[in-house]
Amino acid sequence: MLKNTMDDMISKLGKEFSEFSGTLRSVKKNDCGDFVVSPEIMRNIVGHVENLFGTMRETQESVQLALESELLQEERKWIDLLDNADMTTEH
Repeated sequence: MLKNTMDDMISKLGKEFSEFSGTLRSVKKNDCGDFVVSPEIMRNIVGHVENLFGTMRETQESVQLALESELLQEERKWIDLLDNADMTTEH
């Protein structure tokens, strides 16, 4: 389940970067070489940046949960192994 969620987030990041790139291509330069950014394009740029950071935060949280889950599974394996070893040991 976590893998699917992470794959979805990576796909979402790719889509957002692609849209962001398209928005940046619409920025024009004047004769002096300065960038001229319309208010609409600036709003789009800010929206893309907000979405990118939000998705990266979600991805980081999912990765952290996946790592914690993996560590818990490994810990459970060791506990089970030790419990099984204790049950077969005669005192």
